[in-house]
Amino acid sequence: GASGMIIVRDEEEAALALPRTYGTDDIPLIIQDRSFQADGAFEIGPLGEKMVVNGVLEPWVSLPAQVVRLRALNASNQRTYVLGMSDNRPMQLIGTDLGLLEAPVGATRLQLAPGERFEILLDLGADEGGTLSLMSYASELEMGISGAGGGNGTGGGNGHGGAAATVLDGADFQILEIQVGAATENAVTTIPTSLVALSRWTEEEATVTRRMVFDGGEQGDPFTINGVAMDPEFINETVTLDTVEIWELENTTMMAHPFHIHDVHFFILDRNGVPPAATEAGPKDVVLVKRDETVRFITQFRDHADPEVPYMYHCHILPHEDEGMMGQFLVVAP
Repeated sequence: GASGMIIVRDEEEAALALPRTYGTDDIPLIIQDRSFQADGAFEIGPLGEKMVVNGVLEPWVSLPAQVVRLRALNASNQRTYVLGMSDNRPMQLIGTDLGLLEAPVGATRLQLAPGERFEILLDLGADEGGTLSLMSYASELEMGISGAGGGNGTGGGNGHGGAAATVLDGADFQILEIQVGAATENAVTTIPTSLVALSRWTEEEATVTRRMVFDGGEQGDPFTINGVAMDPEFINETVTLDTVEIWELENTTMMAHPFHIHDVHFFILDRNGVPPAATEAGPKDVVLVKRDETVRFITQFRDHADPEVPYMYHCHILPHEDEGMMGQFLVVAP
């Protein structure tokens, strides 16, 4: 139930005019939905009834009237959020799971699945003395995504695909209240127009394509990948160091699954043949694959090989990976 965040800084990020005063204009947001027992202990389950940010119920934060940076992590067991501001002002997305974008992307809605991370800039320069909220607009979630309403395939409480409905399902609700105070000295007041250069692999460079089919979940059966459950003694895939590969993720189940891979970052190539939106153009290690959808990503397995110690790939919905929706791969020298 406890979750944390590691913030990685480097010279390239340090050269940019971005907010980075931790706790003042650079704020981590570890977002979770929780239910509680009578004594205050966590009620363990897929979907919770109350929002918690950084371990705090009914959270609020005081931010200065300037450009601020929010680093959002969905650390929930299963719920997906649709982030947006209460006044529908655009958020400027500057980073995805594992790094910055080439340029900020304006968006009034950002879908955040379990395990995904976003970095957002907000311009609060004209809001001193005011209050606004970071919301989740779950009423806009597609059917089959955990947290949507209307009996979308995520309900049922069977411990496999299902989860009993909660008051948050399909609802629009507040995640965080923001109270805007005076600007600080040396405030960042503008949003940069460009960020970093990204080097992407081309499909022509890929020499291997791996197919991962999400299956199971029928009649209480656990979800699996390629028809097999996680076995700590079995290696599902073996990858050659420095190889560029395409992974094809096909979801044949009735609900969406956030797929996470260890060791590497990837770039999404397409969803059902359509290039990804600009909000998914950055380096990632989690991608939500909706039901009846095929997502392809490209990556290179660099830096480390070990013939004995494997990496994992898995669904980032906690009950699903606990029940075996996970596999292992080795990275070996040529």
